[in-house]
Parts: sequence; structure tokens; C-alpha cells
Amino acid sequence: MQKTHVVRTPYYREIIEGQLLEAQPIAYQNFTDYNIFCLTTRLHPYIKEFSKEAYVVLSSYEYEEAVYFFVDIKIGDNYVSLNEEQAKRLQDAVVEITTENPNYTLLYYLGIGLPNKKNVIEDCPESWINDIIKFTLSTQGYDSFYKDGKFYLDLSDVDDYYNVFYELQDSLIDELRSLYFSGVLLFDITDKQTEEFVKKFSLTIYARTELENFNLYAPNWRNDLFAPNMFKFLTQRLLGDNKVSFPVASKLMQRHKVASYLSGFLDDFYFTMKYVYFDADDLDKIRKITDGISVALNGFLKKVMIKRFNSKKEAEDFANEAKKVLKDVVIYRTDESLPYTVSLASSSSEIMENIG
Repeated sequence: MQKTHVVRTPYYREIIEGQLLEAQPIAYQNFTDYNIFCLTTRLHPYIKEFSKEAYVVLSSYEYEEAVYFFVDIKIGDNYVSLNEEQAKRLQDAVVEITTENPNYTLLYYLGIGLPNKKNVIEDCPESWINDIIKFTLSTQGYDSFYKDGKFYLDLSDVDDYYNVFYELQDSLIDELRSLYFSGVLLFDITDKQTEEFVKKFSLTIYARTELENFNLYAPNWRNDLFAPNMFKFLTQRLLGDNKVSFPVASKLMQRHKVASYLSGFLDDFYFTMKYVYFDADDLDKIRKITDGISVALNGFLKKVMIKRFNSKKEAEDFANEAKKVLKDVVIYRTDESLPYTVSLASSSSEIMENIG
């Protein structure tokens, strides 16, 4: 393949001329296999502009009386032809990688994950990774550092560095996933708001850090009904959003029973196809309300009829008239085109034909 723009590494092996003799000296080279491995791992973030399937190949070519390693990029079996700008960007990356901490592999970088490995958590904030990754247990015992969304690890003293690298990578990603879905967060323990939040949502110390006044916290409870993703549940509340979702089927009878219960103490709640939404600003309130919903869903109703309206006033006017005939009348809001629903229920076989 004819190459217009090439990317050369500083790694080379001398060419020894002459006959192949037993006493022939070993050709000098300024690299180890481990150096090549480090460079390959650290180039991955720079090649994703070409394709998610792109990968690095370090190929050796004769250059200035030595055999140098050059960077090739392949997608499948095909080489990628670089333009001048792409080649310069890669060349600058090679210079930086081979001069700054060249013995460190790139174990993890934000948002992408490494080739042939399971994806990292979708929608996971970069700030959380930045907070947490320094305290992961998977890579303890190895020299490491974290910079610009990248986690580097020195495996230069490990004989089986190749296999150890991928084992540690799997362990790290599994640990990050576990910490994420467990809702582990880094808090300043001197902050009054932190103290209040920890109490409100029953968090306990998950691990103490070497940072002054900072510890990792996690909830000491689980509830997959209103907090299936614990990280999102907690961070949503840290941002001041106290909305809670709880699964409720779209059946009219289910909605009526839940609405009858909630309307007794909540002014604002609404239904979507699969959930009921309401506001509650601490764990005890959420538990009390959701426990009440579960009890209400077990109640018995024989017949439910609804009528939908565009405005709250229309719904209230209709409900007031309906209450002259039936006792069990509730109004609730949905995300449908006619958002206000008046629901009428009877525990007998009474037919509500005369209403509306």
C-alpha cells in the first residue's frame, strides 16, 4: 500500500550487515515488547475518529539504516489512509506517549472502553468516574495515575503483563459498574448539606479515602421499584429534583385505586403508561407513600369508568356533578393529549349510565 503520510515511532532496531554467524552480535534496539504494548494501548483514544472498529498495528519498515516501527491503523483487514492533519495528530500523540511516562499502559478511558471489551456504563458522568476511579480496589498494588479522563497503570515489572492487563481491565470495569449501580458517591464530610443528605437518604460510609474531609458513601438499602438505578436516584435528588416514579399498570382500576390513595394527601401526581410520579424529599416519605400505593393496589373494585378533559376546571365541574350520584370519584393527571381524567368507581354491579 502506498502511504502518503506516515507516523513514525522512536522505536528502532539496528541493521547488522554481514553473514549469519554464531558469534554475530545481537542487534541493538531501544525498546522492549512492553514499550510497544504500552504505545498500542495508549493510541486507542486517538483512532476512534476513523471507526469504533479501528485498531492499531505497529509495523516495522527500514528507515535511515535501521528498522523503525510505524503506526498503521486498520479496520478489519483494510489499512486506513491518513491525510496530513490526521498523521500530524497521531505523530504528536506518539511523541507525547513515548516521552511522558512511557512505561504506563492505558487501562481505561472515559466514554469508550477498550477494543473487544464490554462497554462502560452508558450515560455515566465523567465527574463521577473522576471522583471514584482513584479509589477502586481492582488496581491496588500497581503504580497508577488518572489524568484527563484516562487511567494509566505501570505493569513494567509484571512478566505476564499482557494477560494481567486484560484481567485488570475487566475487573476495573466490573467494579465501576458495581459502584455506579450501588450509588457510591464521594462527599465532603464537613459540608452541612452532605450531613443532611446522608441522613435523609440513609447513606453510610462505603470507604474512607486518603483525601482530607472526603469519604465514599453508599445507601444501606435497595429498592428496585422506585430506585432501580441508585446512582441516578441519588444524583437526581442532589440536583434538587425530588420526583419519584413507582410502577403502576395502565389499567383503569389500578390507576383509580392509586389516585384515591394519593389524592388524600398529595396535590400533584400524574400517571404515564407504566408509572405514577409524585414528589417526596426524603427516604422515609418515599417508603411511606410507596408502601401505601402497594396496599391500595390490593383493594377491590368491581367497575371503573373514566372521562377525560382538557382542563382541570372542566374535570372538577364534572367530578362535582358525579359525586351527587357516586361517592368514589377521583381526578388524576396523565401524560395523554387530554391530561385530566375523572375516574368513577363502584363496588357493586351498579351501571353508571346516568353520569355525564
